[in-house]
Amino acid sequence: MPSLSSLFGLSAPAQPPCLIFQGPDSQGSGRVVDLAQRELAQFTKTKNAIYRSGKQVCTFKHSSMSGTTTLQFEKLEIKMKQTWESLQYGKDIKTPTGTLQWRAGSGGYEELRNEQKVLLARGKLPGTLWSKHSDLEIYVPGDELLLDLIISLWVSMLKIKAGDDVTEKVADGVVEALVGG
Repeated sequence: MPSLSSLFGLSAPAQPPCLIFQGPDSQGSGRVVDLAQRELAQFTKTKNAIYRSGKQVCTFKHSSMSGTTTLQFEKLEIKMKQTWESLQYGKDIKTPTGTLQWRAGSGGYEELRNEQKVLLARGKLPGTLWSKHSDLEIYVPGDELLLDLIISLWVSMLKIKAGDDVTEKVADGVVEALVGG
């Protein structure tokens, strides 16, 4: 199995991004393209799994009680935990070789960085500053496991965000009904 050690190098990110993940769409499909718009891989998601070209990449489950999402890649388990460091919402990802972090960046972007603060990927969550899509810019070249990890973290975060939106809409409806709105 490929190593995750390439995530934690000190190299600067490529500018512009190396790859772009487009999606997932309403059917749960997405694709990775290079800067020339050549499709390199297709991804699909189901309720709790992500597939690359028909082969299962990982499963994931989210616990609302702990704010933790657990991703299972073959024999590798990765936990993404909601945090409020310095009163800033984010997600910390524990991997066998170190910690990654999703944090709010400039322009409404969510940024994935390693321990050395190297930008690995960034994207806008749907609904953030009028963003209608969830394209993810990937700034580090890597092996398939690295690509699978970054996209799986993003897709599972999108799923959690969608779930939060639904919960918020239900809560708004209950409050409105209680106050007679």
